Amino acid sequence: MKKWIGAAGLFALFIWMLLYSRLSIQGAANGLLLWYQTVLPSILPALILSKLLIFTGGDQLLSGIFAPISRLFMKLTSHGTYALLIGLLCGYPAGMKTAADLYRGGRLEQEESRRLMACLSFPSPMFLTGYIYTGLLAQSFPFWKLALAVYFPPLAAEIILALIFRVKNFSRQISAQNTRKLIPVIQKKNPAKQDSPAFAEALDEILMDSCTTVVKIGLLMMLFSVLATCIQQLLPGTPVLQMGASGLLEMTTGSYLAAKSTLSPAWQAACITFFICFGGLSVAAQSISAGKGLPFTVWQYLFWKLFHGAASAALLLALWYV
Repeated sequence: MKKWIGAAGLFALFIWMLLYSRLSIQGAANGLLLWYQTVLPSILPALILSKLLIFTGGDQLLSGIFAPISRLFMKLTSHGTYALLIGLLCGYPAGMKTAADLYRGGRLEQEESRRLMACLSFPSPMFLTGYIYTGLLAQSFPFWKLALAVYFPPLAAEIILALIFRVKNFSRQISAQNTRKLIPVIQKKNPAKQDSPAFAEALDEILMDSCTTVVKIGLLMMLFSVLATCIQQLLPGTPVLQMGASGLLEMTTGSYLAAKSTLSPAWQAACITFFICFGGLSVAAQSISAGKGLPFTVWQYLFWKLFHGAASAALLLALWYV
């Protein structure tokens, strides 16, 4: 049944593209232009440098500064800390891609990867300060309120998850104490059995993998931009519905419509915060594709992003009048 519903939806979109080819081409162009101007210059260098740091061991230098704090409050290893930092500093979907690379390389355990899923996908500080705060919100309130609303809820959720997992595994850790003593020995032997590739060979693989990831992101942005244009054309005269549907599909389109809406400034900011923290289905598809191999389901990811969006929007409304 679900397969037929999906097929019917795609068929309807295809017919719309044929009937309104000018709008579909404009929507595709908007998505590709956004990818070319915003995503490509920010995400591609971040992915390449992140993978190079992992290959050379430089990730340990970066994560070493914050690892004591993350280990204390979030029970993260140095590799988990590095994935978290990349997600915070580079934005969607660099954190998911970094965590997936570390997990496939045996540097992240399954439990830590599952907990990290709650706080790997963030809007980058450059996107937040440039496009959102300066552009759409026109610096109408202190930036610290926006930053606190965006970044605090997922980090707090990660701390709570760490406490839950710590309590849950306490008895198990006691009974498995002798088994755990063998883990460092195994971890020391595994890298020794693997021959490290030459730098030139590794660089070529890193460049190809990063470019493939970024091209996939561009194609997904194009498709969802076409879908958002279709939704707007099918809902004429209903700006609130257009804004909501577009924001759920593609965050930048929904944020732009929210900034141009007749809502009060506080609710405009709250809607924009929800859209950029949830990320829209476009960012969800990008993150799930980049995080392929991580031990999570699509529904788990969507749950955490909906929680992030709702909690951040509610926190911003609470901070608005402070």
